Amino acid sequence: MHFLFPVWLALIPAAAAAAWAWPRLGLREPWRFLAITLLVIGLARPQLERGGAGVDLYVFFDRSVSAENLVVPHLQEWEESLKKGKKDEDRLFLVDFAGTAAKRDPSGGVTILENTQTRLGFALSQTLTDIDSSRPSRFLVVTDGHATESLGGLG
Repeated sequence: MHFLFPVWLALIPAAAAAAWAWPRLGLREPWRFLAITLLVIGLARPQLERGGAGVDLYVFFDRSVSAENLVVPHLQEWEESLKKGKKDEDRLFLVDFAGTAAKRDPSGGVTILENTQTRLGFALSQTLTDIDSSRPSRFLVVTDGHATESLGGLG
């Protein structure tokens, strides 16, 4: 756990000193002092770390016919940039999608997909079942923007 604004925590010893110096303030009463302490901790904005330091990044590459000229020529460059930029505790998952979706083999093999459609919703819903809920996850979609289905049922 860490605090976004730890400077506020300096008020806790100040409140304790005020309780000792000015007893008429009533800060020596446990509930009152506890309330002030909790208020100060709230002002310091505590942040909890979820699932360790790493993040799971799922990158979806549109492999449909409509995205062929935009995505495929830059595919290797984007993959190299993503691999260079990730930390040791991060995990990178590459997903190719078109009419169907397939998580890419770690050895680098690309599955041949039926490529006449762009079914991003299907790819996302299929991947949502594989997510490790104990780690933070992010999605990045590389596409031409022409979807052949609605994303309405995902939320």
